[in-house]
Amino acid sequence: MEKKLKVMRVSATYPRDTLPGAGLHAYYYSMFSDYDEMIVTGKRDGTMFQNREGVEVVEVELDNVPLGKYDENIFARVLKFIRKNNAYNQFAKSVHPLIDAFKPDVIHVVSPMTIKCGIYARKKYGTKIVMSLHGSDALRMKKKPLIGKYILRIPDAVVTVGENMIDLLPLGRSYSKPVVCVGNGVDLTVFQNNKLPRKKQFIHVASLRWQKAQHILLEGFAKFYEQHQDYTLKMIGDGERREELCAMCEQFGISHAVEFCGIQNRSVIANELNQSRAFVLTSVTEGFPKVIIEAMATATPVLSSDVGNIASVVQDSGIIFPPSDSQSVCNAMTKIADDNTLWDAYSKKSEIIAQQYGWGEVVAKLDALFRDLLQ
Repeated sequence: MEKKLKVMRVSATYPRDTLPGAGLHAYYYSMFSDYDEMIVTGKRDGTMFQNREGVEVVEVELDNVPLGKYDENIFARVLKFIRKNNAYNQFAKSVHPLIDAFKPDVIHVVSPMTIKCGIYARKKYGTKIVMSLHGSDALRMKKKPLIGKYILRIPDAVVTVGENMIDLLPLGRSYSKPVVCVGNGVDLTVFQNNKLPRKKQFIHVASLRWQKAQHILLEGFAKFYEQHQDYTLKMIGDGERREELCAMCEQFGISHAVEFCGIQNRSVIANELNQSRAFVLTSVTEGFPKVIIEAMATATPVLSSDVGNIASVVQDSGIIFPPSDSQSVCNAMTKIADDNTLWDAYSKKSEIIAQQYGWGEVVAKLDALFRDLLQ
């Protein structure tokens, strides 16, 4: 009987009832694999999602300091980086005993910040290191190529969620080790077309932080609202920009038309998507956000800024516009609100495309990579 692979996944976050959108990659990667697994994650409040039998989830103390905007004051960014680096050094030391007890064949670090856990496992047990990169990770490496090149030389393989992210990396496609685009997945048991009546409502699902550029969304909706006062905007998510964004709604005179719903579970999000005219995303940086496919799986057309891998996923089932352009947001909203024939076509195409992105297909690509590395 073939021995099961032992895989450790190290992720700063893991989904909980208090923050259901965080750390979903580690959760779904494990749910759809059949390894003996240990997931190591930062300790937080809330009840963690239940994983399958054969997966142990262990919490370790971690002060996950946000790095802030790319264009923030250099001294502020350096101080934040030092604090974050120190926190992850301490986190890695706390993970060492878990590695010693588990002795993984593969350690999958779901962020470059946890790469030191992989280095320790490789030195002691010959463990293969696989590092995942998401949109912000790749962009930071592009902006700091010397640091990026150093980090990229450490793992045995790199995994991205978008094909175009490979070209952002400092070593590009000349990287000497495997770089595999596995894409992103959607839980088709939760996100599906329930054929509910659609309200005159746009929906946005994201944490309220600078990368998501919700100020552009509000500016665009305010312009759209001047001619469409029967429409509303539902904002699901929370974050450090909430007060600022609420103040913007007051300034634009749209507070009565914009609802800040806070953090919601997947069932609530799926239900709201099913009742919305379109999903809108105005990010300035992304890889391949899961929520794009989640919206499409509910047959909800996507209106999104042209960042990351989004355009290649949406294809001709939605509207893609330039980032940081509120007039383009308004134009996209107007187009999808006023043209029922277009909406029907986008809705049908969205649902068809989404069926290609089940988590099983994503994990199959990871499985193949792990086995190739170990042969």
